[in-house]
Amino acid sequence: MRNSALFLLVLFTSFTSYAESLRPDTLTKALHFYDKGQTFSDKKLVNIFLTDPDSPYSELKNDSDWILNDISWMSASSDFQRYYKTDASDQELYQAFTREAGFTKSRPELFDESELKPSGVHGAFNPRENLAVRASVVKAQIDPDIFYKALDIFFYEDERYSKNVHTLISKFAVASQIIRDKSQSIAREDWAKNGLEVDVLDRFMNSYTLRSISPSDREYLLFVLNASLRTYSKPYDDNKKFLPTQYRLARLSSALVDRYGYLFDVPCTSDHRYKGVENTNKQCFVDMTDRGLWQWYVEEYKKAIVPKPHHQYEQRNFLSRLLEIVMPIALIMDGLAAVDFLTSSSAAEFAADGLWEEEEVLASQESFLSEICSVDL
Repeated sequence: MRNSALFLLVLFTSFTSYAESLRPDTLTKALHFYDKGQTFSDKKLVNIFLTDPDSPYSELKNDSDWILNDISWMSASSDFQRYYKTDASDQELYQAFTREAGFTKSRPELFDESELKPSGVHGAFNPRENLAVRASVVKAQIDPDIFYKALDIFFYEDERYSKNVHTLISKFAVASQIIRDKSQSIAREDWAKNGLEVDVLDRFMNSYTLRSISPSDREYLLFVLNASLRTYSKPYDDNKKFLPTQYRLARLSSALVDRYGYLFDVPCTSDHRYKGVENTNKQCFVDMTDRGLWQWYVEEYKKAIVPKPHHQYEQRNFLSRLLEIVMPIALIMDGLAAVDFLTSSSAAEFAADGLWEEEEVLASQESFLSEICSVDL
């Protein structure tokens, strides 16, 4: 009996010391750390929280609050609150987790009216802007001026490429927003030692085509995006409604497509719900969960960015140079007719969902060089 007690004490002490090395900066990370996939693997979470796990339009279940009494959840939420020195309610933590996990939507009705009318030094929405577009941009946590810059580039490049060019433009726009946000939380004199190049943001805001973004700037923007996908540095400190980067990326892309407009086949009802496959061939983005929308984005991005016939010769060399930057490996392309490609950040994007192993949880906490973040020297 004594030996058993001693064994349990050693085991508990070992586990406690290991748990103390965890930085529970997101609830998802903390829950996966404690649960180890037993109850809350990614697949099981979908079944626990969604009424129709196979549908991108699924609603949240209303009987999942039992999770609050699970030992892994209590350990994760306790560490999370201690880490951020907060005393959030069970409901606030529940909402934060479902947002992190990609189970929430962006119907305008889910936002306060004030949220859909941001104003300040970074611009405001056009007074006539569609509510669905506003909601998606707000959910993506993108400032209006960066959204409209991305839209300008999208309108211009759509003339030259297939419409899914929005997936690449969104990458540069989200990265630009990350640079801006970091520049506001890091003292100016510390920008250089944190690898923060704010002039890249300034040049992006003065660009009107993909070509006008220099190769070095494109490479830096993708580095910033990749770092944000892989690593977080106390995200709730600066953003109480933290949303994982891949979902921000998908929301911005959907806003660009919605803003482009629909001639006849409008996919949403007047109250911003999906009309159903029998009534439309399009997707109602704001009624999709972030996770469902992310899968749409992945499929969009897998399609080639192909120059339209009347621009094929003109764009061939530029597209080749562009792909050299965004591709992790060289490609042999047959006239750019069909290219199924990944960017340097896509490996991180496509692995952004799913169960984190303990080693991945701890590795994600490495800061400098794996994420642009504040450091103390």
